[in-house]
Amino acid sequence: MLLLGLIGVPVLSSCSSDSSAAFRTMQLAMPADMAPPANPSRPYLRVKAGGAEAYMALAYQDAQADGTRQEVWYSATGEVVRLNNGRLAGTTGMPRDWRQIRYETRVEWFANTATPQRYVRWHDEMPGYRMNVREELQLQRIAPPADVHLVDVAPVLLAWFEERVLQSTSVERLPPARYGVLGNVVVYGEQCFAPDFCVSWQRWPLPYVPPVATAGAGQ
Repeated sequence: MLLLGLIGVPVLSSCSSDSSAAFRTMQLAMPADMAPPANPSRPYLRVKAGGAEAYMALAYQDAQADGTRQEVWYSATGEVVRLNNGRLAGTTGMPRDWRQIRYETRVEWFANTATPQRYVRWHDEMPGYRMNVREELQLQRIAPPADVHLVDVAPVLLAWFEERVLQSTSVERLPPARYGVLGNVVVYGEQCFAPDFCVSWQRWPLPYVPPVATAGAGQ
């Protein structure tokens, strides 16, 4: 079984140590129908793309000019997902890829939550070689959604944000992206690259989530 059922040729860092780490990591990734270790020694990312699911392993982190660290995740068949500050920074090896995703500003989750944040994103699409697609976005708090691919935790236990496209140079109208945040960490996200192709990701295992208090508890 291919992990995501996708064609995958990874784009590796020019650094040989990063490349070696990536290939070692690919051996640790496993399909979603295989349970991950109860106490894994390294983090995983549960990814759903185009109807297929997989666990991806963290290969390495790249320091960025703005002081953040970009996480690079690999599947055993070579698909790559990159995350920065909880949002997608690029993918490789999927039927639809956004190879490079660039935001003009860093989102501080929980900052000014009562006021929507507006900013610009650029991305490069494959196939089709569509470069520097520009989108004006708005991020705002929303109520916990019921239709997300979150597993083993109730959506109500997370803070939720919706990232909606206001204007775009693309002709395709995409559904909003959504993010589930615990503390100041994005533990779940979903984003569409096309009207018929969406990707969701969830950190695995999740950080500890306290249970919801029920009426009469402790009485």
